[in-house]
Amino acid sequence: MREEKLRVLSGRTVLLFPDSDAYAEWKQRAESMYFCKVVVSDIIERNATPKQKEAHIDIADWIIFQIREGKVMSTANHLVEAERILQRMIEKNPVLQKLIDDLDLVLVGASPIGNDDEKPP
Repeated sequence: MREEKLRVLSGRTVLLFPDSDAYAEWKQRAESMYFCKVVVSDIIERNATPKQKEAHIDIADWIIFQIREGKVMSTANHLVEAERILQRMIEKNPVLQKLIDDLDLVLVGASPIGNDDEKPP
């Protein structure tokens, strides 16, 4: 978190995920970064077990633990559903695949537009 290396992020919002033993330090250092907006996540601080904190886990360790415990299945299922929706769209209009390929588009997710109580936009 050296300012000279982070200066390229000027004007951007930066989300930091400190290791379990570094939240307070990163939060303090983030307050002095005036060239960009810095948000320091406390997800590990709030959710890591004492044993995980003792092991100085980082965000990757915490995510792996969540996957092993089956706590992020809804995210995985959401992406699988998005792939199914996209495949059905391509089956209805094969030119869509050419557009995806030509523009190097990447599937990032899918969500419904509105709900049953609202009129579509």
